[in-house]
Amino acid sequence: MLTYLGFNPRGAIRSGLSYPALGLAHLLATVGVSVWATRLGGHAPLVLPAAFLLAMSMGLVLAVEEVPLLLFVEPMVWASGLALVYAAALAVRLSMTEIIGLVVLFGLYHGHALGGELASAGNLPVG
Repeated sequence: MLTYLGFNPRGAIRSGLSYPALGLAHLLATVGVSVWATRLGGHAPLVLPAAFLLAMSMGLVLAVEEVPLLLFVEPMVWASGLALVYAAALAVRLSMTEIIGLVVLFGLYHGHALGGELASAGNLPVG
């Protein structure tokens, strides 16, 4: 039924899984958030990955709905991936509010890049 409406579930699943899995910046960010959270300890191993995933979901929705909120998406995806790996390697200590803010900001960009890729590939009905 969905195929008749212009939505290809196989293409959407393939794009959705391959884009972050094959994108080095996305892998860096995911590993960076996880390792940084683990090195910080406490509640961070639960809170930071959850915040990153929720922010990615919000960024994806913004991209699919074509909300022009974020600029320089691809450069920010790379910069955030590198920044998160750097923070994890050095176990950078900031206040938890600042860390969550950075993780959410970076997650928005990663989700926006993923949503833009899905929408531009014609896998999601936009508009």
